[in-house]
This record gives sequence, C-alpha cells and structure tokens, in this order.
Amino acid sequence: MSKGGTMKILSVTNAICFMIAAICLPAGYVWGGYWLIFPAFLAMILFWLVMKRKSFFGAASSLLLVYVFLAAIGVITNLPLPLMVAGSTAALASWDLTIFNHSMSGNRPVELNGPLGKYHMQSLAVMLGASLPLALISSYLNLQFPFGVTVSLVLAAMGCLTYSVQYIMKKNRDS
Repeated sequence: MSKGGTMKILSVTNAICFMIAAICLPAGYVWGGYWLIFPAFLAMILFWLVMKRKSFFGAASSLLLVYVFLAAIGVITNLPLPLMVAGSTAALASWDLTIFNHSMSGNRPVELNGPLGKYHMQSLAVMLGASLPLALISSYLNLQFPFGVTVSLVLAAMGCLTYSVQYIMKKNRDS
C-alpha cells in the first residue's frame, strides 16, 4: 500500500474513532439526565479543532485526559457502562492514531510509511478487539477468583496477546 493510501486510512480511522468518542460519552451523560454537560463536549471539540494546529501532542493528550476523566465520572455515577467504555476506548484509539499520524508526517523515510502504518493499524485492531469485549464482559460478571487464579488468567491473556502481535509481525515480514 502506498504512503498516501496508508495515511488516508489512518486519517479516516482516526476521524471515525474521534466521532465514536464524541458521540458515546455525551450520549451516556444525556441518557443519565445530565443535559448541562452537553455544551462542555461541544467546547472540547472546538478546543481540539483550534489546538491541533498548534500542538498535536498537547491537544490530543489533553482531550484524551478529559475523555477518560469524564468516562470515569460516568462510571462512578452509574451512567450506561457500554457507552462509557466505548467512548473512552475510541478516544484512546483516536489519540494513538493522532500521535502516530503526526510522527509519520515528520522526516521518516517514505518506504517505512506503508508497512509501518499497516502494522500499526493491525496492532491497534488487536488491542481494540481484545480490550472492548473483555472490558464489557468483565463489567457484567461478578466473579471472585483467588489471587493465584487471577495471576494465571492474566498471564494467559498476556501470552495470547503477545502471540497475536508476534504472529502479525511475522506475517508482515513474510509479505
């Protein structure tokens, strides 16, 4: 895939993630009856549009911080959990893609942009594909495991994710 094609996919995916975050979190607050916070979300979007021209990292990081803070407050106040999880996860993915896209537009060799962008998108997809379902499932299950079982499950999950990333890297090297 060409540099322009990969960068366009990254930009479109970033816009989609940003829109999901910009819809899910306000929807959760409105659903919970907190209508007065809606102008704050509009202000955040305006802040992002103004600040992204000055400092990509600063704007993206401060927006992510606000989204995660609002999602945490939403969870504490018993707002719809799927909307809070989806919104904060989409905000994290948008932050990641913004930082990656900005770093790729610097002084990198052109031949790295295609495969590196493809690898980054695949690893982000693995992260989203694993974390979203696990976060939603774990929020509705109230299981109590001994510490040793918990450590074993975490190590197994980390092993599966490590294997997935290694598989993707090997597949990308072979192609």
